[in-house]
Amino acid sequence: MGTGRSLSLMAAVSAYMTNIQFSFFEPYIFDKNLGAGFSLYSYKRIMDTYTYQKEGGSVTLVRPLTEDRTIRARTSYRLENTVVTDIDQSASQYVFAQEGSKITSAVLVGLGRNTINDIMNPSSGSNADISFEVAGGPFGGDNYFYKAFAFYGQYLPAGFWDSTFFLKATAGTVRAYGSKDVPIYEKFFIGGLYNVRGFKYGEAGPRDATGVVIGGLNTLYFNSEWIFPIYKPAGIKGVIFYDAGGAFDENKGFVLKNSMHATAGFGIRWFSPMGPIRLEWGFNLFPQEGDRSNVFDFAIGTQY
Repeated sequence: MGTGRSLSLMAAVSAYMTNIQFSFFEPYIFDKNLGAGFSLYSYKRIMDTYTYQKEGGSVTLVRPLTEDRTIRARTSYRLENTVVTDIDQSASQYVFAQEGSKITSAVLVGLGRNTINDIMNPSSGSNADISFEVAGGPFGGDNYFYKAFAFYGQYLPAGFWDSTFFLKATAGTVRAYGSKDVPIYEKFFIGGLYNVRGFKYGEAGPRDATGVVIGGLNTLYFNSEWIFPIYKPAGIKGVIFYDAGGAFDENKGFVLKNSMHATAGFGIRWFSPMGPIRLEWGFNLFPQEGDRSNVFDFAIGTQY
């Protein structure tokens, strides 16, 4: 895990999303064994029947709990304004109820452990994290909810072809309190390059009466990969993957019936001069009515 000061400016633009973020982190604030950082961002996503834009920021404190700094506790505070606009006349009443501007004021506490040997080219080690966030109530704002999220990922040397296996499990839940509803943009939208490949954003989860994805109150998904070199001098790798999971709304815990999806596929990853590039093609193994049979996805300048 890296321990040096970091400064980053990230910008991403696509037909459905714009994202600008500026972040700074100092690992030894005031020469103490305490890290601190902040982030400012503007995030816009265009959905099928509405658009939302988030603008805000967060501050974070990180306390290493071990001498090698692999185990860390953290707390953060985020304040953001989210505006839901451009609602299509065909949208459901649920989507219309989201219209307008709301403030989210939330505090998060978390605990993580990272022993990955190389953040840009991992081949061994693990990364695990658990967090709990509360918005509203004593922290003010318009949105009242609590969210728990956890994941565990493990890299395992395959022992042949200089290749690596990667296994990951992720679970999360969000609930409202104080006679409020969970805002649509705080739900779990599963589908895409970073959770269940072979689905578009949110399509591996609940839809409203009009067929529009609306996110889920719970999520559970698993990822498995075999990563192997294609051309080492250029940093080109191949990947074969299998994903399973989704998002769902059942309130009696993690009820998995009809909520889990299975996909498999392949891709290429390249550490290019512009940064890491991912090109991956996922296939829905058991498509249900209305599902896509396959999805091609890509990302530039992001790590995996």
